[in-house]
This record gives sequence, C-alpha cells and structure tokens, in this order.
Amino acid sequence: GHRHIPFASLNEEFLRHSVTCTAPSKTFNIAGLQAANIIAADPEIRRKIDRQLVDNELHALNAFAVEALIAAYNEGGEWLDELKKYLWENYEYLRDFFTRHLPALPVTPLEATYLVWVDCRTLKRPTTEIARQLLEEEHVWINEGEMYAGEGFLRINIACPRKTLAEGLERIRKVLG
Repeated sequence: GHRHIPFASLNEEFLRHSVTCTAPSKTFNIAGLQAANIIAADPEIRRKIDRQLVDNELHALNAFAVEALIAAYNEGGEWLDELKKYLWENYEYLRDFFTRHLPALPVTPLEATYLVWVDCRTLKRPTTEIARQLLEEEHVWINEGEMYAGEGFLRINIACPRKTLAEGLERIRKVLG
C-alpha cells in the first residue's frame, strides 16, 4: 500500500541536482551479477560519474548481467507481484507468531522490505548478546540492530520459504520465550 516517490521526480530542479541509483539485485535475486543503474539528468554530473567509474574500473558489465537486468525489468513484473504477496504473508506469519508466543517483543510495521525489526528492549540485554545466544544455541543467525536501527532491535530476514521461517521462529522462541 505504499508508493515510492523518487526525489528526482518532484520537480525539474531536483532532477537536475540529483543522482538516482537503482539495482535489480535484491528485488530479482541477481546480486551476484553486480548490475546497477546510475541516473543523472545533468550532463556534467554524468560525465564526472562516468570518469570515476572508468578510473575505478567499474564501468563494464558482463553481457549476462545486461541481459538479466533487461529481462528482470521487462518481464519480471508478474513474478515480482507474487514475490511481494508471499513476503507480505511471511511478515503476517512472523507478526502473528510474535503476538501469540513472544508478546513482549513488538514487531515494527513492514514497509518496502523483507527485513523485519523486532523490538527487544524489554529483555534488557544487549542485542549482540541475544544474537550470539540465538546463533550458538539454536543456529539462528540474525542481525542485531545496533548498526542499523539502534540498540535493542533485532533484524529478521523473511525472504525465505515459509517452512524455513516457521522453523527459525520456533528456534527463536526456545531462546527468548
């Protein structure tokens, strides 16, 4: 239900004074191809970007990456719609699981990502310690939020089969429940 509004689309001045970077990597699971787009309306900014890309030897994509990028953008719409639906259902599953089994740990609202934040501040323990315990005791590897959203939050990736998510959540409950 959320719509992204690019900064460069707000008006002509913002377009001229901005650079927009996009990539199909996470959306279409092709990060290994290392394909991205840099969009700059201003010719001088574009020239500077091109110069840096060439100087740092980052200017050439392999042919497979180009074809994959084109296919993803031109033919991946239906697949992406299904993926977003599946991810939303995973989010609902996770949110309901925490509501039922770990109600002291609120789940933040999900918006435009497959990474869910869980507020663990009621545990009164450093999230680095919680994440280490989850990994050591139940082999669940999740990120503590210190480097992303702040101390007290854990980040859970829901871009996986529901069965995997359910198993991971049960393991989390064993440690935190």
